Amino acid sequence: MTDYPIPDTGLTESTRQMYSDKYAETFKKLVDEILKPVNLPIVKSVDHSILLDELSILREKYLAGTPSDEHKFAAAVITSAMAVIIGI
Repeated sequence: MTDYPIPDTGLTESTRQMYSDKYAETFKKLVDEILKPVNLPIVKSVDHSILLDELSILREKYLAGTPSDEHKFAAAVITSAMAVIIGI
C-alpha cells in the first residue's frame, strides 16, 4: 500500500493553538448564553378585541367579494392571524 503525503496546511503550531483558543472561548460563550437563566418580565394582559374586530371585518370583506383564489387566500391568512392573536 502506498502512503500519500499529507499536504501542509501552512498553519504553524502557534496559529493552530490561537484558533483552538478562539473556538473554545466562542463555544464557552455560546453554552453560557444557552444555559443562562431566563428572567422574563411579568406579562401584562393586552386587550386585542379591537384588532380582532378589524380583522374580522376585513376577512368578511374578502369572503363576500368576488370568489377568486386571491380573496380566499387572503381570508385564510387573516383567519390564521386571528387564531395566532387569540392564542397569545
